[in-house]
Amino acid sequence: MAFYADMIREFLDGLQIAHCGLIGHSMGGQVALHTALRYPERIKKLSLMAPAGLESFSPAEGEDLLSWFAPDKLLEAPLATVEKNVRANFYHFPEDARQLLEDRLNYTHCHDYPLFCQILSQSVAAMLQEPVWELLPRLKMPVQILFGRQDGYIPSPLLHPDLKLIPMVEEAASRIPRADVRFLDRCGHFVQWEGAEEVNPQLEHFFREEGITSEPSARPKN
Repeated sequence: MAFYADMIREFLDGLQIAHCGLIGHSMGGQVALHTALRYPERIKKLSLMAPAGLESFSPAEGEDLLSWFAPDKLLEAPLATVEKNVRANFYHFPEDARQLLEDRLNYTHCHDYPLFCQILSQSVAAMLQEPVWELLPRLKMPVQILFGRQDGYIPSPLLHPDLKLIPMVEEAASRIPRADVRFLDRCGHFVQWEGAEEVNPQLEHFFREEGITSEPSARPKN
């Protein structure tokens, strides 16, 4: 997570952007959280869509997750399982997501698919090893949190089948001083996809309010 956060900071430096609004989805949401925590002077507003990091796991649960996402298990997963996992991101699988599914299935035929599986496994390990729960009160910028009510991945249906999404998210949001939480109906984990007609206006309003502008950075280009 810290690695990805540092890459975002280097990206902003390269474009000479002093500060910006940041949007992150799923694992990208946890990356966005780490970026805002490491570089709060650079991130003026934070929008999190179905972010990872708000759900806590015990050491034993973390070990189970890591075993499920071991590179060899990902590599050997049958295509039917891969397709099921892609479809689980949606409440109702939309027709315009078929290309996403086909691309994901085609990955399995690529010569560097083992590397993809290794990176995915390491990313899951990073999310577990760099939790943000205890750090949430340090977020001083406005934070928007959007979740689909029918999210099929958060909370984990395998590890936390009795944990309800809304109370879990609201508890996490209560730790963030300036958090605004919205739940969209008939949307799954890809809330920005299934709920685009509602999400996009909310994003526009959130980032226009008080204004987010791009200003040249005083930092030299690298």
